[in-house]
Amino acid sequence: MKCIIFATDENIVKRSSGSSRFQDLIMMNLSYCDEYIIIGNASLREELFMQADEISEISYRVMEVENEEKMKSLKKAFEECGEEKYYIVADNNPLADYGFLGRQYKECMLGAIKNLKLNKVSRISVDGSNGERQSVCYVFDKDVLLNNEKDENSTSFSDEIAKSDDSSSDFDDEELYITSAKNDKLGKDDNNNLTKAEKEMPPMIKLSPAFKDYLWGGTKLKEKFGKESDLDIVAESWELSAHPDGRSKVVRNSDDMADMYFDELTAKAGKEILGWKCRYMSDFPILIKFIDAKNPLSIQVHPNDDYALMYEDEYGKNEMWYILEAEEGAGIYCGFNRETSKEEVRKKIEDNTILEILNRVPAKKGDVFFIKAGTVHAIGAGIMICEIQQSSNCTYRLYDYDRKDKFGNKRELHIDKALDVLNFSKYEGQNIKDSEKNVNGNIEKRLAYCKYFNCVGYTVKKKMEIEISEKSFKSLICVDGFGKIRMEGEEIEFKKGDSIFIAAGKKKAYVDGECELVITEV
Repeated sequence: MKCIIFATDENIVKRSSGSSRFQDLIMMNLSYCDEYIIIGNASLREELFMQADEISEISYRVMEVENEEKMKSLKKAFEECGEEKYYIVADNNPLADYGFLGRQYKECMLGAIKNLKLNKVSRISVDGSNGERQSVCYVFDKDVLLNNEKDENSTSFSDEIAKSDDSSSDFDDEELYITSAKNDKLGKDDNNNLTKAEKEMPPMIKLSPAFKDYLWGGTKLKEKFGKESDLDIVAESWELSAHPDGRSKVVRNSDDMADMYFDELTAKAGKEILGWKCRYMSDFPILIKFIDAKNPLSIQVHPNDDYALMYEDEYGKNEMWYILEAEEGAGIYCGFNRETSKEEVRKKIEDNTILEILNRVPAKKGDVFFIKAGTVHAIGAGIMICEIQQSSNCTYRLYDYDRKDKFGNKRELHIDKALDVLNFSKYEGQNIKDSEKNVNGNIEKRLAYCKYFNCVGYTVKKKMEIEISEKSFKSLICVDGFGKIRMEGEEIEFKKGDSIFIAAGKKKAYVDGECELVITEV
């Protein structure tokens, strides 16, 4: 889905009270779009580029227009998008006055996406400063709009695609309304009920994981990473997670915070600790886990946001694998080794020859693989991985070696859905230029990036400074060695396998020790 943003008004582009209305528009729709067409005046070009580049790895184009009717500009954007069918269009309403509730916006967007099947134009609105509703954005099928457009010379974009009072109009429109959004304090609604510990939340928090005992798992997370679990098999440890299927907990020597789940703490402390990039997100955006694959995982695929939101009421899943250990001869499957088709893949699943067309790659410690949504993949036996992903548990299995679980049942396959979302092209990995550099005696290397997360690896040998900003929190995962991190009077010791959450804010942290770290932000 594409998002077209009208940024022709200087007020929407220039920063106001520390926040940008233009950036708000992008962040609100980040999870629903794979490209942005930004329509703006030539005089605002540099400001538009600067602000778009501040948001991690979005794909965007800027169309310069001068005093052109919005409908004409919209048609030009349609031409640039080619065969693209579905759109979100955001008008230049004064958004900085509103604190949108991410959960309500997600629910409205889910309704709008489902309405696409019904050939409806959906209008998402909020309270206006004068008590009237103001439209934030429209979600529609391009053909529905073009087949039912009114006067092309109209200068009112709302008149073109919003609900018409004219009973003769063929326009089928639905308003989706965000209630009680005005003056929302970004989740900090109940500050008076917070405990003293929560009000004085430390700038850094060590976390303990949730564990999974999937049938393919082993015992290395207990033996080599010191994970404490009553499970005989520990296939995964969810180190940084607010997902309901497995929530990590806060490790804190305080009665007020003992055994508190991570998502409970962030909900009470407010979204400010996550950074402005998370301001409009309905859910905590990422999930980080360790994986011990004693046996091979199923052949699987994850949907993108469009499909997952439409059919699962959940976000899709893009992920990155950082190889922690790999036995000799171990490897992973990632994509197809040649062009294929839905029909061929279905047949090869049926006759148990699907592995023949999968791209198998040998794996060794330190390798990095970016698994874009839609890419068929599987972790092979004898591999340990640190996985950074969108906060989603949406997986479609194509093939599982006819294995049975501990109850003697074969695990469910999701072949039809998998074939709906698969990329059948030959696999091409993420093209990351050699970014390794020496910074004051420590090695820094970019591992993976996308619009959902940015991961950097560090080999620490000398004292290292970490810059924290108001844009995003940071997650620190120690994948080898040991050390300690200090910030604002707090100090936390860590070792291999530990996870530390660092709240957003303009500050610096300092790391001492000999260790390897993966630091992630949105």
